[in-house]
Amino acid sequence: MPWRGVTIIRGVGLQAERDPQRQLGMLADISLELAQDLDIGRILVGIVERSMALSGAQYGAAVTLTIDGHIEDFLHRGLSPEEVSLLPHLPEGKGLLGAVLEERGVIRADDLATHPASIGFPTAHVPMKAFLGIPLIHAGELVGALYLTKTPEEPPFTRDDEAFLKILATMAAVGIANSRLLNAESERAERGSLLRAIASRVRRSLDVNEVLAATVQALGRAASVERCFIRLVERPGKQWRLGPIAFEWDAPEIPSLNVDSDLQYPVTMLAAMTRATQWSDDITRDDRLRDPAVGVGADELIRMGATAILSTPLEWGDELLGVVTFHAQLPRKWTQADIALIEAAAREVAIAIDHARRYRQAVQTAEKLRELDQMRSDFVSMVSHELRSPMTVVAGIADILENRADRLAPEQSKELILTLGREARRLRRLVSEVLDLEAIDQGRMELHRSTVDLVGLVREAVADAVEPHRTKVETKLEGAIISVDPDRVKQVLLNLISNAAKFSEPDRPIRVTIDTQDDGFQLSVIDEGQGIADDHLGRLFQRFTRLDVEKRVAGSGLGLYLSKRIVEQHGGRIWVDSELGAGSTFTFTLPR
Repeated sequence: MPWRGVTIIRGVGLQAERDPQRQLGMLADISLELAQDLDIGRILVGIVERSMALSGAQYGAAVTLTIDGHIEDFLHRGLSPEEVSLLPHLPEGKGLLGAVLEERGVIRADDLATHPASIGFPTAHVPMKAFLGIPLIHAGELVGALYLTKTPEEPPFTRDDEAFLKILATMAAVGIANSRLLNAESERAERGSLLRAIASRVRRSLDVNEVLAATVQALGRAASVERCFIRLVERPGKQWRLGPIAFEWDAPEIPSLNVDSDLQYPVTMLAAMTRATQWSDDITRDDRLRDPAVGVGADELIRMGATAILSTPLEWGDELLGVVTFHAQLPRKWTQADIALIEAAAREVAIAIDHARRYRQAVQTAEKLRELDQMRSDFVSMVSHELRSPMTVVAGIADILENRADRLAPEQSKELILTLGREARRLRRLVSEVLDLEAIDQGRMELHRSTVDLVGLVREAVADAVEPHRTKVETKLEGAIISVDPDRVKQVLLNLISNAAKFSEPDRPIRVTIDTQDDGFQLSVIDEGQGIADDHLGRLFQRFTRLDVEKRVAGSGLGLYLSKRIVEQHGGRIWVDSELGAGSTFTFTLPR
């Protein structure tokens, strides 16, 4: 049991004279000391020594109790250091000592060996006979007890001894209560100061990493522990998962846990699962940690420098953000004050994490909005250009046909009409892509499925594509029945074949292959063009995207994006394999 370093001296054994004036003086002295000194240890030592002097007791002791009724301190007088060293342990509140506490009443015995509650003494204990035990009670709360004993040759305690010592006990109980109130107020003020410092420190930054790095150090020192670390939730929601230890503070000479940052630490996991603070005063006596299912056992935790552990969840609303854990190297009684401080600090940290996270999300959103605004600006510029070119051609051909048709040779008229049709189709395709984009953004793009022969649909798309003379269909299938939106699938094929034609030389072939899969079909459009650099592949299927290699050709930058959305709406997927100088292969799948 804790012991406040009290020096042990031999009791004087002198009984104070039964002088009321002397007794009043003693009470006045004690009252003055209680008013000037609120240290519980010194208060009790003074009470014990005066009680021994008043009653003629050779031995005296006093105990204080914790809020939950356990012995906190045991202070004694009258035994020499040599006599104390012969004892196996200090008294533990059993026998007559425990009876005073349990009955909350005075016990006065002429011979303690004959009392029913006596359990005797250890072999090396000094001989004692007369006994007087008085509970220390304040406002109905048992805060401790005062014990006096005499050697066998001394007379027993009297009723006068009991009456006067009950007064001293009442004063001692008041002193203990006042001291605890002062300590509680001091702890409250200190906790408030620590919380303000922690809140100021963690709210000073809107960077999550900086917040957490500052947090573990401030919390670890505030809680007077040897280690503090935080594990954040990697996968929020019902199927949450705690990530590795990313933020840790260790006292000097305490090993870091980063080398085993993914290990399952039982108290930490328990706090996360229950969404409540969990602790262990001494893991060697905690039966929960004997279960192999909890992960790291007590022996491993002790090796890591942890004997007392406390974990509390970091929550914001109904969301679990993570867990902060404290390790103490020695056994420790986690008090309600400890828990209150740590939980309050955890709330501040959770608020700071949420603020930092929201700020980061706002910055990311703003960046995305800037990118989107730039993309739309580029798109408007591109569409304006793409519309202007074919419209200029159409308007020019219309003017020629209107004013000079009779002077054109048949070959010239035919060429103009072919050009007019090509540019009109180009306009129609561009307008169609813009309308499709709007439909996707509004969630109005629908599929009109029908059962078709996929091979026939592919051959039809090739026939309608640009430069059909160099596009070849390769498949071993004679027919492949599938339920799709034929117009949309044809649109995907036309986009891919058009791109293949744009980015390959006019004399290089384009191949369209059709193969079966377990649950559907796989189609590929293969060219022998210039290929695409690896760092550009990730951007291909984004809206409004035109890669550097596309600058020399016309296009809206929407074709691949729309193709991806159409394929995914069918339940398939689309991707590209490419190598610079060796061509590209665009592949997509369609479930049956």
